[in-house]
Amino acid sequence: MNHALLGIGLAEWVRPPWMVSTTVDNFWLLTAKRYGLPSLIIIFISILSLWIALARKRDVGPALQPYRRGYLICMVTFVFVGSTVHFWAAMYSWFFFLVGCGVWLLDTERAGRPSGRSSQMRAPHSGGGLT
Repeated sequence: MNHALLGIGLAEWVRPPWMVSTTVDNFWLLTAKRYGLPSLIIIFISILSLWIALARKRDVGPALQPYRRGYLICMVTFVFVGSTVHFWAAMYSWFFFLVGCGVWLLDTERAGRPSGRSSQMRAPHSGGGLT
């Protein structure tokens, strides 16, 4: 708590005499220790607001319902597992990639009402070459 606002970065930290290990095996605790409590709060708010938005979204087609359910289960599992291990390297990237993938589910609509650019908005064929 001596460095709660900005954290200690990658610097060494003072350990209690009884603590023999130099590792912190809790992703959430290590994030708060390195980057401060505001960073941890921002991550939690981001993930929680995404969960709430996905859970309340009603215009998801039946084909995407299992994806939404699976995504929410996967992310709850990641948050739980983050309290027992630290994510690093590929797993760290994968975790935040999955957080971003949840936004894709928010952008979907029921079948028959596609989101994004319509076929009329596509660039015209430039001609020339084989098609």
